[in-house]
Amino acid sequence: MSRRLVRGLVVAALVLAAGAAVNSPSVAAAPGLPTVSPTPQDMRPFSHQVMLPARVRLVTGPGTDSSALSQLTDVLSSVGVHTVDRGAGASIWVGGAAEDNVGSGTQLTAAGLRGPAGLPSGGYVVAAGTISGQPEIVLDGVDATGTFYAVQTFRQLIERHGKSVSVPGVQIRD
Repeated sequence: MSRRLVRGLVVAALVLAAGAAVNSPSVAAAPGLPTVSPTPQDMRPFSHQVMLPARVRLVTGPGTDSSALSQLTDVLSSVGVHTVDRGAGASIWVGGAAEDNVGSGTQLTAAGLRGPAGLPSGGYVVAAGTISGQPEIVLDGVDATGTFYAVQTFRQLIERHGKSVSVPGVQIRD
């Protein structure tokens, strides 16, 4: 092989490797947190893990995205949370102010976390941990699309430990 061809192949391999490293969408944001893909803009530990009991309380607004809610109930059912109850257990706040669920923002404020305000369309915040002394999960989108993306991210955070299911204490802003 000619020197020029070898050099060209080496340069091409380096360009491909660099592109793969830059565009890798599955890098964990912090040690101890699961890998989320695509990688959120900001993902860091927060509070304590939330154990998902057999019953959770979904807190929604009248405008909460129905496809996000359907995806969430499917995800929960797939990990053994078969009874999704609107009155008992750990709370999962779904949707934000744009979906008439101002409680999500109230929970984030109580936790000292920023909501999705200022993020572009499709942006969202996910928070899981102890808020005001209770196990809480917040899936708050700038809009319905953001809430749907929050559910997709939440799905990747679920961890199984034998028969137990948990979500790490985490805050995500994307």
